[in-house]
Amino acid sequence: MKNIKRSIVILIVLIAIALGSIYVFRDELFPKPRIGASLDLGEVGIGSDVDYSEYEALYDELYAINSDYMGTIVFDSGLVEVPVVYADDYDEYLRTDFETKEYYDGGTVYLDPNASLDSQNMTFYGHTFLNGERVFFTPLHDLVEKENYEQNKYLSLILKDEIRRYQVAYVYYADILLDNPEYPIAKGMEYMFPEFSDEALDYYLNGIEAVEFYDTGVEITSEDKFITFQTCVKNRDDLRLIIVSKEIDRIAFDENS
Repeated sequence: MKNIKRSIVILIVLIAIALGSIYVFRDELFPKPRIGASLDLGEVGIGSDVDYSEYEALYDELYAINSDYMGTIVFDSGLVEVPVVYADDYDEYLRTDFETKEYYDGGTVYLDPNASLDSQNMTFYGHTFLNGERVFFTPLHDLVEKENYEQNKYLSLILKDEIRRYQVAYVYYADILLDNPEYPIAKGMEYMFPEFSDEALDYYLNGIEAVEFYDTGVEITSEDKFITFQTCVKNRDDLRLIIVSKEIDRIAFDENS
């Protein structure tokens, strides 16, 4: 009887170890598919002739997966290529998987709930690290180094009916706790505002210039539209990496081509 009990205990321990191993290595054992990986810039034709039929298939495919899908962010260099969604609030997609809409630590990149496609500024939120692993917005940290700017300065927001082209204008850290004199620019977290008065925009941009990592030579004025990316900074709960990109062109899809 003692041997049987001992065998049962050993079996339970072995099962527990096995289950624990599966949990720890779940990402390696069951890798998450890279949503949007089917997007081929050469086929879509960004920067030249746009093949609407190629993009229409991609849009419809991702919209069928998730009806909150609004478009895809693609850097020309391939630095980031990720679908983005509309969100009803700040928590909806913070830890929600794009495909299953179930809990996922890496979340989904989403548009600020107060913004729309018509906003002066559209802020997109995405995670940087998941249990030490790279996720959607991790590569954006490459832009902190000036030598990485030239090859990664152009990007697109590909929507259902058009491509909006952007150039990175500002890269900086914002102090979200408002208690770090080294990064004074949060000032109420203006970077997420969908609309700015002329005075507020001047105030914001002057603050950026005091803390930006380098001068890109690109300036934003009250006449411009722009997008903002926010993501975390590793081991710094008080900081966020902010990248602001100026809209430089719009390319409409010709459905009849």
